[in-house]
Amino acid sequence: MVLEGRDDWLFLTKDSNDVVGQHTGRRRFSDEDLRRWCEILDGRAAFLQELGIPYLFMAAPDAHAVYRDKLPAEVKPISTRPIHQLMSHLADSGSVTRIIYPLEEMIAAREDDHVISPVDTHWTEFGSYVAYLTLLAELERVVPIRRIEEKDLTFVTTDIEGDLGSKVGRTGPMVVARMEPAARLVSDNCVFNIGSHVVTECSEAPPTTCVLFGDSYSNSVVRYLSESFGRLVFAHVPFVDRELVEDEQPDVVVTVMAERFMIRVPKDDTEPSLVRQARYKYEHGLLRPAWRFWDRKINSPDPTLIPVEVEAIRSVLLASGRLQDATLVSILAYGGLRPREALALRWESVREGRLEIRPSDLPGNEVPAGNPAGPEPFRAVGLLGPLAEDLESWRVQSGAPSDGPVFRNSDGSRWVAAQWRQWVDEVYEPAAKQSGLQDEWLSPHLLRGTFRKLLLGEGHMWPEVAEQIGDWSGEGPSFPLDVDVAPAQPSPADEEIRRARPRRSRFARWRDALRERAKR
Repeated sequence: MVLEGRDDWLFLTKDSNDVVGQHTGRRRFSDEDLRRWCEILDGRAAFLQELGIPYLFMAAPDAHAVYRDKLPAEVKPISTRPIHQLMSHLADSGSVTRIIYPLEEMIAAREDDHVISPVDTHWTEFGSYVAYLTLLAELERVVPIRRIEEKDLTFVTTDIEGDLGSKVGRTGPMVVARMEPAARLVSDNCVFNIGSHVVTECSEAPPTTCVLFGDSYSNSVVRYLSESFGRLVFAHVPFVDRELVEDEQPDVVVTVMAERFMIRVPKDDTEPSLVRQARYKYEHGLLRPAWRFWDRKINSPDPTLIPVEVEAIRSVLLASGRLQDATLVSILAYGGLRPREALALRWESVREGRLEIRPSDLPGNEVPAGNPAGPEPFRAVGLLGPLAEDLESWRVQSGAPSDGPVFRNSDGSRWVAAQWRQWVDEVYEPAAKQSGLQDEWLSPHLLRGTFRKLLLGEGHMWPEVAEQIGDWSGEGPSFPLDVDVAPAQPSPADEEIRRARPRRSRFARWRDALRERAKR
């Protein structure tokens, strides 16, 4: 599927859309295809017009068009391709929709830097910024928007393998953007490709909402659009999901679609909905790491995992039927317990609305984490709703007695230090790596910071937070303070976790079913 071009360029070929055929005249739209495309686009526009919502459609140019001079000599590109057929047909038929096609802008910008990587089919983050500016010129006509200027960005060239380079063992340049985000990630269902659903909010942008439908070319555009709208909702589907639009009631709807994909006319009325697509991916374990454009500061002196990353790890474990392991992750991340505290936890210490943390007194078996000087005094930790549900699910499935250890061996005995170390090496770190975390983020001790961040995000002051997590020195917190201590808009911890947990309702049904089975 890789075509060797000039100057070490690689191009996609022999794909299901016959992209080379589209650029050489072998693959074209039929009259019926054009009629159906026109019908689809006009139907979308009419539906949205009834709701008072403008609709914009942008096609992402193929590398074969942007870098046609890099194609091998035997490939003879033509000037009028299927995209041009469709654009002409829409104009001639009087369609209300026109296609934004930033080919000229991309060709001009390649003089400054790579707009598409020589080893990848997608545009670089510099190329997507060029496309963003082209789209922005149209968006500004219909809705208030915050513009991301080039001075706000630093473009850096790195070396990658790319989706084409990986097929032939070659690396090449990829231009990535560095910026200080104002937007924040609200939710991410961590679904791979079709079915992906990501929501962001930006307090510095106008209070407008954009719903973006698109493919993988949209991913880097999302980064810029998230800074431009008060709320951005991205759905990775090739159609306009009317249910999602009606739920969100956005100010504008945008579609971004790769040029080569357009040869297949979408079927808005018969395609499975976003929810159904996501459900299928969950059932088959087709997940990806959480997006980190916004909530990750790699050089932070206070590294923690955010809820969507915690939930990605839990999803890997749950997909393998490891409910006890997933519950242990929840205890560490949403209860702020040290590992030895979690392993010493007994069911009688799980109270209504709180966890009671008692001194761990097992000579020779302490887990080497937290304060090594001796046992901590008793403290009570507020029990967040999602964590309470996780504990109840595990209690019901395990058939645990009311006075035994929460985390136990098959004979009912509690774990010891050696088992913790084995769990980290054989269970937690592989699951964290499978969820997409890099090596420097694999330590389970980072989970404790998640709970602290959640409490700070609710607006709690540091003395109360320090008391909850047991990090109190008598004069101040033993953890570093940052700008999140006093959030401008506090967010309930329960809601943050639930937004990061797209399968919560499904697991709730599973928990209820287990509870009923236990009663019988």
